[in-house]
Amino acid sequence: MSNLKNIFRYIGRTAKFIDYPLLITYVILCLFGLIMVYSASMVAATKGTLTGGLEVSGTYFYNRQLIYVIMSFIVVFFIAFMLNIKILQKAKTQKWIMIIIFVLLFLTLIVGK
Repeated sequence: MSNLKNIFRYIGRTAKFIDYPLLITYVILCLFGLIMVYSASMVAATKGTLTGGLEVSGTYFYNRQLIYVIMSFIVVFFIAFMLNIKILQKAKTQKWIMIIIFVLLFLTLIVGK
């Protein structure tokens, strides 16, 4: 329990480095996405049209989406908290970041469906 308190104290001390616009944008988009998933799949889930004839709860897809949002919030918070913009502004770093982005986009084309 004391380790958890130390983690929150550390976050509180270094909260000035958190990228708040990134977090706020992420939360707004996730809330909008949750609303859209719920409104689009509520009736179809109860009828079974999206699950191959298997009738599930009206909140089935909403709950799945909520789990993914919670898991991804941890990743986004870590990135917003740990990412130092001064490192990204260096010319050599920008070149490597662009290379990594293009490699990831290429891998998405190969691995993705």
